[in-house]
Amino acid sequence: MRALITGAAGVIGSSLAIKLIQDKHLVNGIDNLSGGKEEHLTKILDNSKFTFFKGDIFNDSLLGRAMDGVDVVYHFAAKSDIKTVGEDDFKQNATAAYRVLESMRENKVKKIIFSSSSAVYGEPNQIPTPENYSPLEPISLYGAAKLSSESLISAYSHLYGINSWIFRFANVVCGKNRKTGTTVITD
Repeated sequence: MRALITGAAGVIGSSLAIKLIQDKHLVNGIDNLSGGKEEHLTKILDNSKFTFFKGDIFNDSLLGRAMDGVDVVYHFAAKSDIKTVGEDDFKQNATAAYRVLESMRENKVKKIIFSSSSAVYGEPNQIPTPENYSPLEPISLYGAAKLSSESLISAYSHLYGINSWIFRFANVVCGKNRKTGTTVITD
C-alpha cells in the first residue's frame, strides 16, 4: 500500500508514517512545517519507503505529485490552535480538506482517513460524549471548520465513491516511552 499523510511532520502524522513504514508500506508525506517539525521525521527521512514533499497542500502541483499513485490519504494537516479566532481557521481546515478531496478525485484515490475533533460537539451536556451525539453545535471557528470538513468528506463519499473514516480526537497527549524512546500518543 502507498499512503499519503498530510501534516506528516506533526506528532501524529510522523508517528503514523513511522508505523506504516515499519509495516512495510510506502509513504508520501506532505507538510509546510507551519505546525509540524522536520525533526519528527528524522527516523525516516532517509528511508527509501518515505518521500517527503516539503510545502503546502494549497500548492496544487505539489499536492498532485504527492497524491500520485497513492491508495489512501490520511488527512491530518490542520491549523489546530482552537484558541485563536480568524479566517485562517476556515482556510487551513475546511478549504484545505476541499483541496485534498479535489486532488483525490482528480487522482482517483478512493480512501480517506480524517482527523476531526471533538470541537464539533460544542458544549455537549453528555460526557463522555457518544459518537451519535446531537445536535452538533460548534462554538469555535475551528470546530465549525472541522464539521464543515466532515460534511465535505460525506458529500465526496456519496458523489465520487470515496470510502471515508472520520475520527473525532479529543485531547491528544504525546510523550516518550522512557525505556524504548518511542513516541506514545493517547486520547
